[in-house]
Amino acid sequence: CVHCPQHSDIGLVTVIPTASGGAGLHIYDWKHCCWWDVESDAPVGVAVVFCGESLAALTASTRTVS
Repeated sequence: CVHCPQHSDIGLVTVIPTASGGAGLHIYDWKHCCWWDVESDAPVGVAVVFCGESLAALTASTRTVS
């Protein structure tokens, strides 16, 4: 089990534009137990959007985006 409180997001929604230089955004893949580089293959001009812990709590984690 990996516990990284510094990587948690207590907000509602987070929007992170991809970097134009050196990438650094990684998301932990719980299924494969590894960190995934989000920006390495991302198209130019996109952003990563994900819900935070507050939105998950407000919706009882019933909302998903595909």
